[in-house]
Amino acid sequence: PDGSLLAAVRADGSVWIRILETKEKYRLFSKPNTEISALAFGPGNSRVGTPLIAIGTREKGSCPGSCSISFTRILKAAKAGGEVHSIPQGGTLMKAIAFSPDGRWLASAANDRTVMIVDLRRMSEEAPEAPFELALPDFVSALAFSDDSRLLAAGSVDGSTRLVAVVDGRVVALIDNGSGVRGTSIQPGSTVKDLKFSPNGRFLGIAGEFAPAQLIPLAVGLGEEIFLSHDYAVRAVAFSADSRFFA
Repeated sequence: PDGSLLAAVRADGSVWIRILETKEKYRLFSKPNTEISALAFGPGNSRVGTPLIAIGTREKGSCPGSCSISFTRILKAAKAGGEVHSIPQGGTLMKAIAFSPDGRWLASAANDRTVMIVDLRRMSEEAPEAPFELALPDFVSALAFSDDSRLLAAGSVDGSTRLVAVVDGRVVALIDNGSGVRGTSIQPGSTVKDLKFSPNGRFLGIAGEFAPAQLIPLAVGLGEEIFLSHDYAVRAVAFSADSRFFA
């Protein structure tokens, strides 16, 4: 979160950390027969005193026979940090993971049309509250929290994006994919590739495959969106720190 560490996932099921200032690197996680499909750094205000990293894994041999089980594993980023929590998520591939900026929530999307929202403050309790699962009509391809941690944006492969109130899981807004058609993935505007909230909380940026980038006003309700045309698919979007520029 402070720019001092770089995390990399390898095909052998390991996660490596590089300290950018000293160029030292170390292995944070490794497990045979494991596919790691998503990774996210937590905020700097970690309650365990070190930055956290969440990874989405699909692990063979974690159940009888040849089946696989997926997990969201939360790790301390420190050199000998170890695992903080492990949350099973069935047998489907993990597609996206995001921490809320306040460090309270962790959202993860598996390839089964569900988003799991975990209250990390309660995970250390003797009887922690079960994660909240939000069922959506299509596969989720991108996740992002608003700067105040109150909203979660979930982008789908049909090109639509839903804004979810984190505290109770309500879908408070549905943003169209720009084509005027919802519910199908075979069309221009399909698959949301990236989502970013502006630091001032006024806009949501959306990157879509085969579609222009979208800039959605949020400050006074959903207003008229702005489309930034491109000749090719948009893979990522970003805001400047002062929210004046959108790329």
